[in-house]
Amino acid sequence: SDALDARLPGWRNRLGTKWDSMLDYVASFFADHGRLPSSAATAGPQERQAAAWIQRQRKGTGLTPEREARLDSGVPGWRETAESVWFRRLDECVAFYKAHARRPRASSTDGAERKLGIWLSNATAGRLSADRAAALAAGGLRSFDQIWADTLDQVAAFRGEHGRFPTASGAEQGERPL
Repeated sequence: SDALDARLPGWRNRLGTKWDSMLDYVASFFADHGRLPSSAATAGPQERQAAAWIQRQRKGTGLTPEREARLDSGVPGWRETAESVWFRRLDECVAFYKAHARRPRASSTDGAERKLGIWLSNATAGRLSADRAAALAAGGLRSFDQIWADTLDQVAAFRGEHGRFPTASGAEQGERPL
C-alpha cells in the first residue's frame, strides 16, 4: 500500500467513498423495506449490486473493524444469510404455534401474525430441503407437501375400507373433510 500511496495519492479516498456510498444505499434500503437488498432476478440492478456488496462484506474482504462497526449500527442483521433467516423465522412460527395452538394466519388483522402467516405459507408452498422439512416437523408444523401426502394416505385408506371415494355429503366419520 506504500507503493500505491506514493504513485497514486488519494487512491484510498476513492475506494472509501465508494464503500460509504454503498453503505448509505444499503442502510436506506433496509430502513425503507425492512429487509436487506436481494439478488433475485426481480430486483433492480442497484439492489442486486448492493446484495453482492453485502455478500463481499460477509466474507470479510477488506472489512476493517471500523467498517464492521458501521455496518453493525447502520444495517442490523447484515451478517445473516438467507438460510439463517429462514430458520429464525421458523422459530418465530413455532413459538406462535405453541402459544396459540394454531398456525399463524396470513389473513390475520394483527400485522405480526399476518407477516408470519405469509412467510409460513410461502416457505412451505414449494419443495423443502430435508433439513428444512425436518425442522418444520420438529416444530409441530408440516409443509403443504406433507399435508397433501397425509391426505392422500387417508383417502386411500378410506377407499380401501369403504370401497368408494369419500364425498362431501358422506356420513362416515372423517369423510367430509377428505
